[in-house]
Amino acid sequence: MEMVPMRHSKALAEMGYDDARNVLRVRFRHGGLYAYFAVPRSIYEALLTDPHPWTNYRDEILSHPYQRLEA
Repeated sequence: MEMVPMRHSKALAEMGYDDARNVLRVRFRHGGLYAYFAVPRSIYEALLTDPHPWTNYRDEILSHPYQRLEA
């Protein structure tokens, strides 16, 4: 999965999206890599352009099942 740097975000370091599985992968600046499952591509696309992606979409993303991949 290709990860995209999130230079405009204070919380997110990088993100990637798997279209085949609808999985959003997020690496946080504070550490930790997470996979969020069953996330619509529209959410990923909105995160890429939103000036405050985690602030505005945190609740939506956290409503999906997730798994911590790295500490």
